[in-house]
Amino acid sequence: MLGVSARTLRFYEDKGLIEPCRIGTTRVYTRREVARMQLILRGKRLGFTLRDIEGVPRSLRRRPAAC
Repeated sequence: MLGVSARTLRFYEDKGLIEPCRIGTTRVYTRREVARMQLILRGKRLGFTLRDIEGVPRSLRRRPAAC
């Protein structure tokens, strides 16, 4: 779907940029998380740093999602 490895997803999760829901030990990526990853990947392709991407307003970043 996103064309990235599980390791890449874990990296962004560890940085707090995405927060997948969990059902047991399985991570569930909501549409919001997928859209967030697309934004991150697009920003990286355009030359933005992770610090720049972290500066995206919180209203676009974190909202509790129902799994």
